[in-house]
Amino acid sequence: MRDSIFQTYLNRLTDLSSKNKSLYMPKIEGSGMIDIRDFDFLNGEPAFGVLQNLIQGKRQIPLIPEIDPRLDDTNQLSKNLSRLAFRDQLLQEETGELSLFTGWPYVEGKLINGQILRAPILLLPVSLKREKGNWYLLAENSWQWNPAFLLAYRHAIRSEINTESLDEALQEFATDSIEFRTQLSKILSENFA
Repeated sequence: MRDSIFQTYLNRLTDLSSKNKSLYMPKIEGSGMIDIRDFDFLNGEPAFGVLQNLIQGKRQIPLIPEIDPRLDDTNQLSKNLSRLAFRDQLLQEETGELSLFTGWPYVEGKLINGQILRAPILLLPVSLKREKGNWYLLAENSWQWNPAFLLAYRHAIRSEINTESLDEALQEFATDSIEFRTQLSKILSENFA
């Protein structure tokens, strides 16, 4: 099916260079992003527990206490979460769009046209909330494919990708983290070289 004229213009306006953070993130520090691995055992659970909760479809996931006098890492991470939540709220008020995402899993390497990638494959719109002395991650919607990654891949292989079937398959994924990863691996091996 042909793209609408608006989608065609959006594709033309999408930056496919290494300046686009949806395609290439050289580092996390100081860029308004937080690695989920930083939450490892700060609330008593492994960091992958946050992703498991997101895969299971939970809407509110506890992250860390706002202040913990015993752990400096928790306090520093809380400060980073505060900055990120403020920036997200400001962007939502100014533009009205959701701009905070959890990206997972990441692909790293080069496309056939030589473009370097270090990008998430899936994105989940989220927001941050501070309530009763704790930080929470709120899942706003369901998982979606990284549109910049799909467009860059489509340009690299010079062929169409059936995004509708990819979206349908993504909506039918299981809520168990092992099954989810198995289904994702199968779709990636079938549709991407």
